[in-house]
Amino acid sequence: LQRLDPLVDAGMEESSLEHQVVRWALEKRILEEELLGPSMHREVVSRAGALLKLMGQMDGLTGAHLEKIWKAGLGQQEAELVRECHGALAGLVPLHLSPSLTTHLFGNIIQRSVREQGALGEALAFIEQLALMLKVEELASLDGEKAVDSLLGLLWEVLQHSGTRGTVS
Repeated sequence: LQRLDPLVDAGMEESSLEHQVVRWALEKRILEEELLGPSMHREVVSRAGALLKLMGQMDGLTGAHLEKIWKAGLGQQEAELVRECHGALAGLVPLHLSPSLTTHLFGNIIQRSVREQGALGEALAFIEQLALMLKVEELASLDGEKAVDSLLGLLWEVLQHSGTRGTVS
């Protein structure tokens, strides 16, 4: 095997193509206006996974972005669109989100969806998507106790919700 030189010189990381793409997406508000705007479509959401992962890896996602993606799937009539929104979020955990953003996402689902809105079905669907995507060895990548605790807190909140008593075994 031959070691390759870095693609970008040290100190010039901010000028890399990855950084430029993330900067462009943030400046043009691609997530807010194009991907999750009023004309949101399942195919667009399904194809946005790579951009979301890149933005997560390059610290271009915020808690507000994650909340917007989550809210985009709430109350949608088209089941496929809901599944795509949940899949987009689940695909970010744990390898593409910082522990603090992971904790923020799970906490937001608990507080806003399960406790305040009673959106138990959406929370269960997200947990199912997460379980399908998350490999056991990746669970260790939930860097730190807070991220693992927040995942367990989400599961506990859903299991303890009055809407799941007697239905989850």
